[in-house]
Amino acid sequence: MRKLILAVFATILIALGVFTVFSLVNNNIETMIGTLLVVASLVVVLWCFSLQQKVRLSWGTVVLVLVVVLLLSSTTMAYANVEPFVNAKDNLLAKSGSSDKSLISSVKGIVPAIPAPRPSGTFTAHKTGIKASATFRGDILEIDDEMTGRKVFVYQISEDGETIQCTNVITGEVTTLKFNYLMDYGIVIIDDVEYYRQ
Repeated sequence: MRKLILAVFATILIALGVFTVFSLVNNNIETMIGTLLVVASLVVVLWCFSLQQKVRLSWGTVVLVLVVVLLLSSTTMAYANVEPFVNAKDNLLAKSGSSDKSLISSVKGIVPAIPAPRPSGTFTAHKTGIKASATFRGDILEIDDEMTGRKVFVYQISEDGETIQCTNVITGEVTTLKFNYLMDYGIVIIDDVEYYRQ
């Protein structure tokens, strides 16, 4: 029974590794993080196979593998921008102080610049009665506005996190807009328009 459970865990981890590779190909996850998650999945799969070779396998070991599988799965989903995992990740990073700009400014010049936190997921805004949304996936920003329609951009946030450079994927037009991401509150401000996390 326990060995069967380990085989199920191994299957889940293989599927998780394939999902991570798919996310890497579609730029839904950062390359370094995605690579680390794929390697971690592979290591735990090999661990499951090695545990299956044991004659006696305790329930404690099975529970430990379950915890590792759950942690690895939720981390992968969070960095691949799957809700609600991404929201939990943002809240955890906010509580740990990773979004604190004073920390970023205190280390400038000492170590390489720390990139501003990147939003992920969908945020909505109501400007003068018109509904609009901004969806962040990897380095893609999709803005859907009832007045102007849907536009897709490749975006880059400045190191200080105060501007966002958007390149229209159809026209190639590049615009730089004021930007602020209040990760603690789930608010993105683009060119003075406030978008709230859904």
